[in-house]
Amino acid sequence: MNEKEETFVGAESTRERRRRLMSDPARAARVAKIREATAEMDRVYAMNLAMVREAAELTQVEVAKKLGSAQGVVSRTENRQDMYLSTLYNYLTATGATDVAIMLTVNGKAVELDLGAVLGHAALPEAEADTEDVESMLP
Repeated sequence: MNEKEETFVGAESTRERRRRLMSDPARAARVAKIREATAEMDRVYAMNLAMVREAAELTQVEVAKKLGSAQGVVSRTENRQDMYLSTLYNYLTATGATDVAIMLTVNGKAVELDLGAVLGHAALPEAEADTEDVESMLP
């Protein structure tokens, strides 16, 4: 559909209608405030793994149990500055995270790296994970 074709609002193009509506400073300010509030509500900031666990309302002991490991292993994992992607993936899925991915920008393009697909597996089921498996993932 080209810009001048008849739309549900008439012959005015969507771009022209948006421009006209947003030329009202009060309306533009309300829209900006709503967009900012919506983005903030949709965002959960996690500066470290412990914050992810806390957002899931889990203790280290509970995450350790899901991984089949000891609480100390979870503590060390949360405090590491460097780890294998598989360790990160298993930790995150143990906290209940789904669709675990890394978002990045390459040459101005947003790229999503699906860790499950990259690793070629799903999270370790509780019955299969044990302390040695989790600790072996730590470099």
